[in-house]
Amino acid sequence: MIDYDLNEQLADREDLDQLKNMGINLKLDFILNHASAQSPQFRDLVEKGEASAYRDCFIDWNHFWEGHGRQYLRQMDVNIQSPKVWEFYRETLEKIASYGAAIVRLDAFAYAPKTPGKKLSQ
Repeated sequence: MIDYDLNEQLADREDLDQLKNMGINLKLDFILNHASAQSPQFRDLVEKGEASAYRDCFIDWNHFWEGHGRQYLRQMDVNIQSPKVWEFYRETLEKIASYGAAIVRLDAFAYAPKTPGKKLSQ
């Protein structure tokens, strides 16, 4: 997911209003554990590095796996310890709600917290 803006080639606000008037409820997905390499936040990080306002928003896999024998490059998993990530969550949920979503499915939310050396169930 690059962003949660409306793709007006597929639907605009008027279309959403028509669906609502027809009694059709929207169910939208919100991906909590990662972002696209094309997302504005990740592109800003790539462009500005440590000077980026989003430098703490993504997990640095080389640092994450340090001492655990693995290295991952180019992952865009979000760091839920970052206040900027929680700001993004809030803004995105507000945006989705503004589209009239009756249900928001939290996609892969169980995979958002990550701790080196621990399994998901621990």
